[in-house]
Amino acid sequence: MFGDVAMPDLDLSAVDGPCRPLPWRVARILAEGLEAADEAAYTRTRSYCITDDDADQPATLSYRVRGSTRSIPLRKARDAWRVASECGLVPHSWRDDARRGFADQEILFFCDACGGMGATGYNYDDLCGDCHGKGNAMVRRTTSSPTSIAAMWMVALPEVVEAAEAAAREAVRRLTNAPAVDRIQWGRVREGKPCGTVPLVLTSPIWDRVRPQPWDWRRMKGPAFRQASWWKAAAKLTPETREMLCFDVGGAWAQRAAGIVASPFEPLLRLWELGVVFEELRDDVIVLDRACARTFIRSWRAHSP
Repeated sequence: MFGDVAMPDLDLSAVDGPCRPLPWRVARILAEGLEAADEAAYTRTRSYCITDDDADQPATLSYRVRGSTRSIPLRKARDAWRVASECGLVPHSWRDDARRGFADQEILFFCDACGGMGATGYNYDDLCGDCHGKGNAMVRRTTSSPTSIAAMWMVALPEVVEAAEAAAREAVRRLTNAPAVDRIQWGRVREGKPCGTVPLVLTSPIWDRVRPQPWDWRRMKGPAFRQASWWKAAAKLTPETREMLCFDVGGAWAQRAAGIVASPFEPLLRLWELGVVFEELRDDVIVLDRACARTFIRSWRAHSP
């Protein structure tokens, strides 16, 4: 593909790490009253019902023990975040770290007639007569602490969180004419609240800003990499996410061939190995998410002031 320059190699054995079941040490800060003798039963049969912190019903943990199912309500995620810091499961500095936030949003307008899309028809060719193409409008923002127990993977893998944030910041630092942004937001939207429409991310914002050349569009969507050592592990990802991975690997490959030493794609390779995706680069925040749990949101018109 690029002469004698070898394809970048990856270790994707942990690409699904942030989606693996929560270990017992994390469960003990989520649910009060867990009995130490139940650890083996928890490990074998645990299941979580996850809700937003502001939902009427609390999140719950269930597991089978001594022939019956035990179901326990869980702390709010924001409270578990505090307890994790107090117990030393995560660095104490995490509680008040202004450089880290979590997705939140507020819907300002949503057209029920077109489902917030701004248009109707087979290919959304016809402007909605009710909203005249507006579709929906929302404000995107961040919170200082998690809003769902789903974020507790970060308590289980604090070293992954810190390594991913460092790699993302380094990728931005290597970009030309990039915004001077240092803050990280985890997640694109708050899952427990209406989210309107947010554009679907198909390529990383690093690739969008660099557009390495030469570029074989067809092969870089997957065929160029099917013999790679990491391709089988990449099958754990959705097709859209795997294509995004290929573009980032291809970008690093192209820039290595061009002799670019400080390529912004190199830190992205580290992100993929950690199981994290660089989703968005906005003027005020870098948006990251788990590669194994990306949210795909339909979009035709999106208004996000």
